Amino acid sequence: MGRPKDLRIWEHYRTLPNKSVSCKLCNKVYKFSNAAKMLQHLITCPKSPETLKDSMKLIKDSSSKTKMSGLSEIETNDSFISPSSSANTTINAEFQDTDDHIKTELARAIFVTGTPLSMVQHPLWIQFFEKLQPKFKIPSRKALATKYLDKIYREMRFELNEELNACSYLHLQCDGWSNLRNEGIINFLISKPQPAYVKSLNTESNPHTSEYLSQEVEKVMKVYGANKFLVLIGDNARNIQKAFELTKLKYPHVVPLGCCAHILNLLCQDIVKIQEVTVFIMQAINIIKTVKRSQRLSSLLIKSRQGEDSTQTLKLPCATRWGSHVTSLKSLKANKIAYYLLLINS
Repeated sequence: MGRPKDLRIWEHYRTLPNKSVSCKLCNKVYKFSNAAKMLQHLITCPKSPETLKDSMKLIKDSSSKTKMSGLSEIETNDSFISPSSSANTTINAEFQDTDDHIKTELARAIFVTGTPLSMVQHPLWIQFFEKLQPKFKIPSRKALATKYLDKIYREMRFELNEELNACSYLHLQCDGWSNLRNEGIINFLISKPQPAYVKSLNTESNPHTSEYLSQEVEKVMKVYGANKFLVLIGDNARNIQKAFELTKLKYPHVVPLGCCAHILNLLCQDIVKIQEVTVFIMQAINIIKTVKRSQRLSSLLIKSRQGEDSTQTLKLPCATRWGSHVTSLKSLKANKIAYYLLLINS
């Protein structure tokens, strides 16, 4: 009896006469059906969506793991396998699975917490894991940056895609800016209603025209089902809003919206620009800068604050966030008594 067909692979192919098969996405024809080749094609097919590629990669990983566990139960020579040796190989295979699972979870903890990968090279960490389990070998920095990073990325991407595909209604949000290397970056988030980051696009030399932005928005929508998106949210830049209008021409059910946070930020920036408010804020900033730039005054302020309930440090505002001005004024108010003591003692 032949091996049963994996419907997760075969559902993307058509069966043709003479036992040949054809890809439903790009119409590529295989003279004879071969599950491994068909699986690999879905991973590399230019018309295969990212969600499908991720799911096929997981199938490939799981099948490779099954083959390796099967080979571990067979001796490399042709000699007779005794029951005891068979049991030992089974135990070793189980330990290898557990060992790889622990390494994967360690890598996940390192990635999620933003811990430097170099920690696995530190002698104290190596010594700690050796004492915890002598048989466990901590993964190398290279293994973390390649094997386990790719594996965890595929797993998390697959889980996210499964959640988004199961949702009936979605909202798409996008925001663009230039990074420290002056590269144009556009990030895409999808709300379900909880926001989830799905894509970061490097626009390279492409101009940020409304036509280009509309094409990129549509690409993201098609991956998860364009008809499921109800709202498009972006900043109030003219090219973004025009791109949303072009998208609405193709998908009339979509409602383009501006970003409320961006509107509020612009409104508050206008308030901050009022002369009376500007003078007041500049006086507060000058006081904070005077203390922060002087090592002696900073030390005296800390001593003056020791008897007070407030332990809040002084904070300077930034130009791009109006809320930072409020935070700066609050920090100054919290240290008011300490300032009085500082003036008396200095």
